[in-house]
Amino acid sequence: RLSTLPFLGHQDRIWLVYQMLRAALQMEELGVGHGDIKLDTFVVTTANWLFLTDFVACKPVALPEDNPIDFSIFFNTSGTRTTCIAPERFTKEGDPAAPTQLTPQMDIFSLGCTIAELCLDGQPVFDLAQLLDFRREGGGVPAPVRKIAEPALRRLVESMLALDPAQRHSAAEYLRDWTPELFPEWIEDIWLFCGQLVAKSADERVQIMADNFDAVVERLKNPNSTAARRFKLALRQHYGMPTDQLEEELAQELQKEQEQQEQQQQQEEEEEEEEERQKQGASSDDD
Repeated sequence: RLSTLPFLGHQDRIWLVYQMLRAALQMEELGVGHGDIKLDTFVVTTANWLFLTDFVACKPVALPEDNPIDFSIFFNTSGTRTTCIAPERFTKEGDPAAPTQLTPQMDIFSLGCTIAELCLDGQPVFDLAQLLDFRREGGGVPAPVRKIAEPALRRLVESMLALDPAQRHSAAEYLRDWTPELFPEWIEDIWLFCGQLVAKSADERVQIMADNFDAVVERLKNPNSTAARRFKLALRQHYGMPTDQLEEELAQELQKEQEQQEQQQQQEEEEEEEEERQKQGASSDDD
């Protein structure tokens, strides 16, 4: 997809990065690790809807740092020796502290490398030797990451590539903390809406879009309007998400609108009465 027309624009990349983090969030919620996240494990539809694939449990978690045989067999299928593997997975052979289970922080590091590669039109951040040097030298900002043009994206990747796993945040925290600086405020609702279309036929998608087009436009243009709030509420009800706060806000908004309408109606009636009195006064003067 990186090398085919039309080439990805800035908003396309933001949309894909958001979906990558949503995939990581789903893994965190399910307690599932991937262990080999990279560009090749993501597939994209013609509509830029993204899927994370190739969940394989047979690959080793810990890898010997002085013997690349396991890396070559399990992780170097492309033959380029590029890697997105978290550095803490490389240990000395026989090290009792070697990890035995995948952690979300490991996948976050891999995802950071993948996002950087996406932003750099396919240029990898590390090969195996560079990753081991990165680990021995105490981390830092890899040279390719400095080339990312978008400052917010660059800072996001830098955080995800922290050498210390404890300094990497969860996918939920990245999604929360980087909205709206990187991700638009409305992006979650559009993601939820598009998720309804994935398993539908072409005709069903067209019908859903036609039925909801005005609501989608309203959500983008006037996010605090009643119509936008109703659209947001309907999406969350469709997915069984908590809606108590949103329902309360919508009820308050509807009550406020009703009060405004009543005030406006009362004002119009008072103006009509005043106008009628003025007409009656003018008629008396004429007599």
